[in-house]
Amino acid sequence: MNTDPKSIGALLFGPDSQAAKLLDHAEAMLKYQRALEDWAVEYAIGALRVANLREGTLIIHADNGSALTALRFRQTSLLAFLQTRGYQCTEIEAKVAPRPVHGQGGV
Repeated sequence: MNTDPKSIGALLFGPDSQAAKLLDHAEAMLKYQRALEDWAVEYAIGALRVANLREGTLIIHADNGSALTALRFRQTSLLAFLQTRGYQCTEIEAKVAPRPVHGQGGV
């Protein structure tokens, strides 16, 4: 058992803590989501969402096939949009992942 006395705050939010890394990742994903919304055409804004960012690959979920097709058709444009604004992604991976319907096991 570790007997090193540290405050809970230091354990949870110290620079090397898992919680701090998770919060940093969530903040980065939120920034990517906002950039995606700035880039997306009006009809696709609500149908696309950032799912993850992993090793330079931005993973995007689309609510339906038409939103996915529109994204795939324009993903080079999105990548250029992000890169010119300083975002560190080199690839986009997208797939259909509908949001859960309320009352059917979803949130």
